[in-house]
Order: sequence, then structure tokens, then C-alpha cells
Amino acid sequence: MRAMHCLAVAGLAAALAAIPVVAAGQDAPVRTPPDLSRFLSFESQMEPAELDQAVREASAHPLGSMENPIRAEGPPGQRAYLERLRCGDGTAPAFKRQGSGGPSPFGGVIDYYAVQCQEQMIQSLVMDMYHPGYRERRPVPGFTIRPAE
Repeated sequence: MRAMHCLAVAGLAAALAAIPVVAAGQDAPVRTPPDLSRFLSFESQMEPAELDQAVREASAHPLGSMENPIRAEGPPGQRAYLERLRCGDGTAPAFKRQGSGGPSPFGGVIDYYAVQCQEQMIQSLVMDMYHPGYRERRPVPGFTIRPAE
């Protein structure tokens, strides 16, 4: 549990660093800092209607991309999703977390995973773990996925 909180604090630092600084007197949108309690609970910073709109807009992009991260419920949800992915030959791909940073279009902080099938090129997948109760059922392009248990 402590490691999870360290991860969350590191993610919060990345989210705060991603918030633009606006000089006084400029007409630019101002973002409010993330809600720490929501962040530590792995919840999106967006209200439900705003999140639904962001999900609709993201669907125009490939799942697992910067514009359409794979949504998951915390780090365990990310691992569960990746463990369900299958390569073209039916085997499970190897995967490794590469780090996190930058804002997600869904109000969280994105995480990067390297995923590889056998001797194919490594693919980079982008995930957003701030979606309690959500379990992605679709595979990213080039993969299939086992049903969730």
C-alpha cells in the first residue's frame, strides 16, 4: 500500500508539473490544481459529464495512444488489462512499465508501458489508471484480449 501512495505522490508531482503557468494579465484558461483526495483514490479529476465527453472525443484515436489512453482502475487494473492481452499467435506479450508523466485527456496522469510479442518490435502503450470500477474490454490495435474474469 505504501508503494501505491508513493506512486500516487509521484504522479501528482507529474500532474502539477504539467499544469501551465499563466502570466498575470494574459487571457488564457487557468487549470485548477488536482484534487489530492481524488488523485490518491485513483479517480479522474473530471466530472462524469466532462469525462464522458472526453471519452467520446478520444474514441477517434487508437486505443492505447496519447490521445486515447487505456483506462484502468489503479495499477492492479493496468496489470490485469495487460495480462489479458494476446499476441497474434495467442501468447501473452511481455510488458514493462516505463514510467509516468503528463496529463491524460481523461484528467489523470498517463503511464507508459512497453509491450512486446516474441521477436516483434516493442510497442508503447499509454494508460490512465484513474478510473475506479472501469475495466477495458477492447484490445489495442494488433492484439486480441481475453474476457475479464
